[in-house]
Amino acid sequence: MDCEICFEPFSDNLGNHVPIIFPDCGHSFCKSCVDSLENRKCPKCRKTRFQPHEINVEVVEFIQTNARPVCGGCASEYNIEGNHNPRILPDCCHTICSTCIDDIADVEIGCPTCFNPNFISLFDSECFIKNYLLIEIVRNY
Repeated sequence: MDCEICFEPFSDNLGNHVPIIFPDCGHSFCKSCVDSLENRKCPKCRKTRFQPHEINVEVVEFIQTNARPVCGGCASEYNIEGNHNPRILPDCCHTICSTCIDDIADVEIGCPTCFNPNFISLFDSECFIKNYLLIEIVRNY
């Protein structure tokens, strides 16, 4: 699994090649490439990013364990076609499945990864951005 800008493999440490997710669009690139970007646009989709980018924790965990990714909320394996596709929580940038988002709509929950509160309004899970690098991992697993 490589960065789409520099083609270097992602790493599981906090060095220059740790995967960084853009929460406004769901794309991920290595820290070195993100740090060198001159504008606030995603290099893949060109969407302007307003939220700060974060480490793609779920991808780092996959690199460390090489185990099939599971939702931190319900422990179900992520899938692409079904109802457990990976979605980004808006406030902390961690990922849970679309089923968990639909189940907890209109409540404040603690993120299963960082325990920070995230308010999930009445929106359907389809309104939440997908974690595209995690989807690619699930597709190829």
